[in-house]
Amino acid sequence: MTFYALYIFSRDGTCLFLRKYNVEGKSDNKELEIEKKNMFGLLFTLKTFVNQITPRILDDQEKEPIRSFQTSQYQLHYFETASGLRFAASTSPNTSHVQNYLERFYRFYA
Repeated sequence: MTFYALYIFSRDGTCLFLRKYNVEGKSDNKELEIEKKNMFGLLFTLKTFVNQITPRILDDQEKEPIRSFQTSQYQLHYFETASGLRFAASTSPNTSHVQNYLERFYRFYA
């Protein structure tokens, strides 16, 4: 399992934390800001889309209908708290059991 990046977003989309792992070279601040906005936009849009196509309305006690998705280059894992904090981890493809790590990050963060 290889972690590429860990993101923590507030309810309103502010990136509270970004840490990149196993990345060569440095990104300038402008590139990082664009990446943060793109990642939050992706998460927000994907969550909205999944909620629209879910066959029934989920109540507050049920977990989010999306936990991860995979491309040929990476897998993105997602965890949202009841307070609206959003944790996302970018990993190598076919990585499993990252949900537990995201929940642990939340416990450390809270």
